[in-house]
Order: sequence, then structure tokens, then C-alpha cells
Amino acid sequence: MVGDLKAKVNSLEQLLVMSRNTVDLLQNTLADMEASYNEKLREQDMQLRELENTLNESYQKATSDDTSVLDKQEIIQRLERMQQIAKTEARLEGRKVWTPAWVGDFRVCNIVTCTLVG
Repeated sequence: MVGDLKAKVNSLEQLLVMSRNTVDLLQNTLADMEASYNEKLREQDMQLRELENTLNESYQKATSDDTSVLDKQEIIQRLERMQQIAKTEARLEGRKVWTPAWVGDFRVCNIVTCTLVG
């Protein structure tokens, strides 16, 4: 009877150690995910500021011209260039790159490559 109880205690201790290891692993994974999420938020914030600056520059240029027409092609080229810079930086840093791809008239996310669909 004492031997059975000792075996159960040992079994429970092993389960407790495994549970603690699992909790530690999950906490580390959560911390890594949180850091990654915060990094993505910072990147997106920076990209939004760059986009806002580009649009403001285009608007200033358009309002200063007599025609008052935004050059869509120039905006698209600037945005594509900004995207290429962001992708290059991410690859150099060893991060996965999410890029938009077109499906019909809608943008969808695609990892690493950007493909034109439709």
C-alpha cells in the first residue's frame, strides 16, 4: 500500500514537472508572439505615416498645379517602392514578409511573394 502511494506521488510529481515546463514554454511563446505583434504594429504605423506623407505631398502638388489632378501612377510607384523597401528590410532581418496581392479588385495577403491574380 505504501509502495502504491509512493508510485502515485512520483507519478504526480512527474506530471507537475511536465505541467510547469509546459506553462514556461507557453509563457515564452506568448512573450515571443507579443513581441512579434508589437513589431508588426510599429512597422505598420511607420508605413501608414509614409503613406500619409506621400499622399500629403501628392495633394500639395495637385493643389499647386493648375490642373489639380493627382497623378495616380506616381502615387502607385511611390507606394510600390515603399513596399519593396519594407520587403527588403524584412528579408535582411530574417522576418516573414506579408505583401498584398490583387484578386480581381480586392487585395489579399500573401506570404513572401506578391502575385497578380485575375
